Amino acid sequence: MRYKQRKITQFLYYNKHIILSFYDIILKVSRRFPGIRRLKVFIHIGNDLSILKSSVTAVVNLETVLPSQKDVADYLNSEDERGRLQYVTEDIPKSLVITDDKTYVCSLSAGLILNRLNQMEIF
Repeated sequence: MRYKQRKITQFLYYNKHIILSFYDIILKVSRRFPGIRRLKVFIHIGNDLSILKSSVTAVVNLETVLPSQKDVADYLNSEDERGRLQYVTEDIPKSLVITDDKTYVCSLSAGLILNRLNQMEIF
């Protein structure tokens, strides 16, 4: 494992001018064409499914929801009746990702999804 990390570090160190020049090209293009400001960023929520980062409205941690809290169950029932509920995996659900057009029940933890949402963008 250390050998691979060392090789990756060496590659990034010796090829940093290529990476930086690519970054400069993206900046020049975005300055020249103001309509091209941001790239569409997708996040992976499990089982080969990725969603648009900007469409995520909320992430609910299902591990902390109590059975006595009927609001979440009512919301899931209403989304299922509308046909907007999608189960990502067959595993135990840990989080609920609410987007503009659908609601996803995921087996990934809410903390992991929030980390993916909060990752810094370079563009």
